[in-house]
Amino acid sequence: MKKQAWFKTNLDYDATHRKLRESREVTGVDEWKGRLTFYFKDFLRVPVQITTHGKLGITYPEDKAYEKILERVKLSSLLVKDDGTPAEILEPIKTPSESRKISVEENQFRLNHSKRVLNGLLAIYCSVPQIPPLSNILTEKQKEKLGLRMEPELLDYALAHLESGYPNVFKIYKRFRYIMNKINDVLTEMWTEILDETETINGRPVEHRLTNVKLEKLSKLEEEKLEIMDKLDVRIKEIIWKVIDGKPLDGTCPLCSF
Repeated sequence: MKKQAWFKTNLDYDATHRKLRESREVTGVDEWKGRLTFYFKDFLRVPVQITTHGKLGITYPEDKAYEKILERVKLSSLLVKDDGTPAEILEPIKTPSESRKISVEENQFRLNHSKRVLNGLLAIYCSVPQIPPLSNILTEKQKEKLGLRMEPELLDYALAHLESGYPNVFKIYKRFRYIMNKINDVLTEMWTEILDETETINGRPVEHRLTNVKLEKLSKLEEEKLEIMDKLDVRIKEIIWKVIDGKPLDGTCPLCSF
């Protein structure tokens, strides 16, 4: 299933039309009834549209976030004013369903769901054995007071909310996972060297000295890991406190039924 996001811009339709026709970054440029549709070559499954009224539309899969393609549009500088200078994406346009007033009952349902998913968010480091599970984000006393507990089985749902509702936070999380994989790779290489290259003198094993290059690489990765964790901790705390203050989570997950 597809979803759409629309934005107000100050683009000039004709100038942007010419720019798109000349660009090698896009394909499938097609005009129909005051709308121009095109596709970025690196996002061929996501149609982008502009209208004669200066609106920008993105049609994207329901299980994905539109922020990536929106950033791609901004970086391309293909939307232009009548003088050829880059146009600005001013603000999102809310659909009727987004603008409608949410009932007290529905908001409470969403809030209860959000609080449950927070238990999965508290398990965000659980898949990494080296890291104490979020002990530096909320203390046990805080979790008890807020009625929260760590539930690793809900982690995938929490990550779905991050990816769809908090793309910048999800980006930090992906970087964290990447760094942890690199650390594990270096550690594996170091232990392999130790096992493969241990020498003996007079029948006694000689301790293998690890190369400075690998030790320095590991040290830099550990430093970056701690920096990323600090950023992630701060952003996760912000999300938690907003939910506690009564704001349901942004984004969606398979458990959402609203």
